[in-house]
Amino acid sequence: MALSLQERERIRYHLGYLNTAPGQSIFLGLPAASQPLFILESAMNSILPEAEDTARRAVRELDCIEDQLSQQRGRLGIVTAETGIRFDIAGALHELEDQYQLWARTLADVFGVPINPFSLRHQRMTRSVFVSEPL
Repeated sequence: MALSLQERERIRYHLGYLNTAPGQSIFLGLPAASQPLFILESAMNSILPEAEDTARRAVRELDCIEDQLSQQRGRLGIVTAETGIRFDIAGALHELEDQYQLWARTLADVFGVPINPFSLRHQRMTRSVFVSEPL
């Protein structure tokens, strides 16, 4: 069974690629490069049936981790009323982000594509910044 449109959207999202119509994205005043997205789209079109379950599992894990990150974000620096003890869960957030990156790399490996190096979400989680040399 081929990947559904919703599954394809989630795959693009979790790998940091655009979910816009080709040619509709602008980066620094110019149309955004679509070659990496083309590679991903081509890979999604030609995924082997026996690999689909692996891709779906990675997407489920990524969705689950993202939900956990959202829930934990609201608990940063909570002070309990009973004890007055402050719980700093930043470590837990970093662990979840590390798990997110692990599963994103797994998903990228299924398709043989890189995680989008321009993705701000992935740059923040890996604490790295993509620097482009001027042409």
